[in-house]
Amino acid sequence: MKRIILGVTGSAYAPDAVLLASRLTENGYAVDVILTKAALRFVSADRFTTATRRIVYTDSVPEQTPPEHRCHGNG
Repeated sequence: MKRIILGVTGSAYAPDAVLLASRLTENGYAVDVILTKAALRFVSADRFTTATRRIVYTDSVPEQTPPEHRCHGNG
């Protein structure tokens, strides 16, 4: 099976990418979709999950506090 990575950014045409992903999937491609935070304003990740039957990746990672630095040396 051939694999395609489809990156979708914030645009009024983002919903058209759902149709593209669906058609590629129907034609035997494994389509991995990556959505930017801006793309999510135009189309939901669930629509791509339904179209591709695969996990959809986003750049919307929750803010995390960096781990506290601890020194493990002598002294």
